[in-house]
Amino acid sequence: AKTVFAIEPIANLRKFLRERAQALGHDNIYVVDGLLTRIPFPNGFADILVGGHVFGDEMPEELAEMRRVVKPKGMIILCPGNNDNDGPTHQWLVGEGFAWARFLEPGAGWVRKYWMVKA
Repeated sequence: AKTVFAIEPIANLRKFLRERAQALGHDNIYVVDGLLTRIPFPNGFADILVGGHVFGDEMPEELAEMRRVVKPKGMIILCPGNNDNDGPTHQWLVGEGFAWARFLEPGAGWVRKYWMVKA
C-alpha cells in the first residue's frame, strides 16, 4: 500500500505500532487514536478498510462508520475471529451483503473472513 493508517484507541499499543513500523523501516504507516465507531477520517477517505478481531461489539454502528469512510467502489475486509459456523455474526454480515470464505488460522483452527465492495 502507498499509505497505511492504523486506528488504535490504546496509547501503549499506538506507541508499540509506531515503534514496530519504524524498526521495520516502514515510513508510510501512520497510527492514530480512534475507535471503529468513530473513525477519525472524512467521508470517502479510504480505498480499503481492513478490520480484525476488533469488529463485532456494535455491528450496525461499526459497519455504518466503515461505509462512511470507504470510497465508492472501495472494499471493506473483515476477519472478526468468529469460528467457522453460521452463527449470529455470520448471518448478520451475509445479510448486509458480505461475501465470505474460510481459512485455517494457525492456533485458532478454521475461521472466516468477509468482504464487500461499497456501491
